[in-house]
Amino acid sequence: MGAAPVTSVEELRAEIRSRIGPQAVELEHCCDVFTSQVCRYWPERHMADLARQMTHAGSGAGALDALAVVTAKCREDLEARWKLTGNNSAALDLLLQAIVIEFANLWFSTPEMRIALRAVIFRVRGLTR
Repeated sequence: MGAAPVTSVEELRAEIRSRIGPQAVELEHCCDVFTSQVCRYWPERHMADLARQMTHAGSGAGALDALAVVTAKCREDLEARWKLTGNNSAALDLLLQAIVIEFANLWFSTPEMRIALRAVIFRVRGLTR
């Protein structure tokens, strides 16, 4: 049985942190900012299509490609905003990858979770109230 669908950005952030574990506690602010970035760049329509196709062979490769694109877009934005370089960038990249993976785990868990995550994504993007 999966996690209950999230109803807010705060719940999503807390769920992601709990899934990552102690590392997220040490970097709580970064984890929360990265989670919001993933919401901004998550290709929800494409990922919804992939979720519906998961029973077909080869659909996992499309999801992995999409996760790599989300990670790259988030990394690029965060590097520019925080002027990350060297070891800082490498360390935070590991956290970002973990967040993208946990977000994907939630996304692909159930149709109800996808609906709930879409609502959170739209709120983060400022598309709804």
